[in-house]
This record gives sequence, C-alpha cells and structure tokens, in this order.
Amino acid sequence: MDAALFQQLNRIYAPLRGRAVRLTRLLAEFQLSREAALAFDWGQLPQDAEVYGVEQYPMDFYTAGMDRAGIAGRIAESTEQAVNAALSFPPDAPDDTLLAAAENCRRWKSGDKP
Repeated sequence: MDAALFQQLNRIYAPLRGRAVRLTRLLAEFQLSREAALAFDWGQLPQDAEVYGVEQYPMDFYTAGMDRAGIAGRIAESTEQAVNAALSFPPDAPDDTLLAAAENCRRWKSGDKP
C-alpha cells in the first residue's frame, strides 16, 4: 500500500481507535452483466435480497416488499450495463448459511444451474 493511501485511511479510521465496532448485517454480493441479469431467474433470491444498479447504485430494482417478478422489466427499462444483487444476514448467522450463500453467489454469477 502506498504511503499516501495509508495516511488517508489512517485519518478516516483514527477516530474509531479504542472503540468497538458493531456489525449489524453481513452481505454476500454478486454482479451480473445486463444480459445475464435480464435472463436470470430472480425467484431464486430470498425475499430480503436487494438488486440495484452498478452505475446508478441508488437505483433499486428490488428491495423487500417489491414485486420480484418485475425485476427484469425494471432492469430492461434502465440503462444499467451491470446489476448487483446482495443477500443480507445477521452477524450471528451460522457459518453453513453464510457458506451456502457464498456458493450460491458464485454459482449465480457464473451461470451454473443448481
């Protein structure tokens, strides 16, 4: 790491020294190209997943409470060339749950079938 970057990070994190940082959520995330996102079976995602744009990351294609069936249509109406999807877990989620989520993200990104 170069010295300038180290100094910048040190300035950002210095106020946190000696304080506990409490994680409230863990995320497993994967990214799909526009083409892959339009063809993806979004019904595979858990209800509390989030799907959002890469270039316009505040643009939500799906959050809890939205219709998952409309994800591909919302993506098609956008100009996004890539889409991120995130699975959210409590910090005390069991290891096997997190490992399964990581494997699903790898599989979904690569286009492998279950």
